[in-house]
Amino acid sequence: KLSGDGEHLWSQRFGGSSDDYGNAVAVDSDGNVVVTGIFYGTVDFGGGPLTSAGSGDVFAVKLSGAGEHLWSERFGGSSDDSGFGVAVDSDGSALLSGRFHGTVNFGTGPLQGSSNDTFVVKLTP
Repeated sequence: KLSGDGEHLWSQRFGGSSDDYGNAVAVDSDGNVVVTGIFYGTVDFGGGPLTSAGSGDVFAVKLSGAGEHLWSERFGGSSDDSGFGVAVDSDGSALLSGRFHGTVNFGTGPLQGSSNDTFVVKLTP
């Protein structure tokens, strides 16, 4: 995080032994940061290890304005699944968009796709 003048405020490194990509970032009205992307294998954003279900999985992580871990989640099935976009609404919920292949579960039961399909999911603050 950089100040309005470009001065370093804080930085974090995340990732496991495989490729991991942060594809989108959003900031809520309290200054908390939400990031989404794709990870392979196992990654820890500060809340304990997350392990992909197959190839790559979607991650969503929320950090405080000071860079402290608030929560992190993984979503995915046996194929590559990735988060490409994130926004935060007025109540602090995170909205993720991305793609999945096959079946994915965001917590309310499986979504069955065919080939590469698009998802939109809303997560509580």
